[in-house]
Amino acid sequence: MKLNTLELPDKQASVSIVHEEIPEHVEVVEVMKGFKTWVNPINGFRVLRIHYSVDPVRRTSEWQAAEKKKYGEAEWNREQELMWEALEGRAVYADNWSSDFHVSKVSLGWNPKYPVVRGWDFGLNAACIFGQLFPGSRLFILREAVSEDISFETFLTEVGRLSLEWFPGASFVEFIDPTGRYRIGANAKTYAGMLADKPIGARRIISGAGTLWPRPRGEKTTATTGAAG
Repeated sequence: MKLNTLELPDKQASVSIVHEEIPEHVEVVEVMKGFKTWVNPINGFRVLRIHYSVDPVRRTSEWQAAEKKKYGEAEWNREQELMWEALEGRAVYADNWSSDFHVSKVSLGWNPKYPVVRGWDFGLNAACIFGQLFPGSRLFILREAVSEDISFETFLTEVGRLSLEWFPGASFVEFIDPTGRYRIGANAKTYAGMLADKPIGARRIISGAGTLWPRPRGEKTTATTGAAG
């Protein structure tokens, strides 16, 4: 995806768009504004989606502005916008994120001339993102892998396999949480040490900062996500 500007879209316009969580491949009937219904194809139950906009009074920007003061951002999205992906806590870059701007509409592919960055998140459900940093501080996030009910050792094996499949012949750089260099329980192992061993065999491991890294004033960094080709 070619970006013609490094400026984000207007913040107000970005956050005002709410993407409804409506199932695909089912017939959705809009009874009236704010009231939609469909049949769950799995169990046959009739689902009613009643949004606050069903009430004309609550469609006004004045009402919404007053009510939003009573909620946190995630809580508002969950309780009022019916967005179930809005989890507890606050997204780090919530105010500077726009799906229309940051998510590519086409496959990004990858460039063998540059190393592939793997960003690791450790813990019960470990995760790994794959990306490339290009000149101009443009970060493309190409793929992701998330573990579920498997050991970290098994997850490493899978990431190693996927790395060869998705990025054959690439060189890799690992970015980890600072806690990745702490010992795991009573074990002498660390996550960083496990990355350095087979099957990953990491040659360069970089620990992130414990807080958001301050950037010089005026410097901009953009990130674009999409599926690798």
